[in-house]
Amino acid sequence: MVSGEQLVHEQASFGRTAQMIAGEIALLAKLTQRVPRETALGDSNFDALQVQMEVLNARLNFEEVDALYDTDHLKSYVWLCARFACEWLHGEVEAPSEDWLTMLYPDFASTWVN
Repeated sequence: MVSGEQLVHEQASFGRTAQMIAGEIALLAKLTQRVPRETALGDSNFDALQVQMEVLNARLNFEEVDALYDTDHLKSYVWLCARFACEWLHGEVEAPSEDWLTMLYPDFASTWVN
């Protein structure tokens, strides 16, 4: 069982609560079935979503993201998506799902999330 003190520490460390992270992972998992598998340039949206879920699930920091995903063939897209998830995890940007929802539903994204 997690104590209140541990939850406060977790939120202070990551900028997001465990419940927020679990909710975002669940939403990203649902989006993998709706987002086109590839971008117009041939980059894999599926891989990008998977990486974002991995980053959130493992609570990776920026150094860990760079060590795992900063390779020549991935850096242009999947690495950026991993960094974006890490930025959200640490409280710096909107949720990764917002970006995907905006792509799918430009007029309804913020309504759908709330």
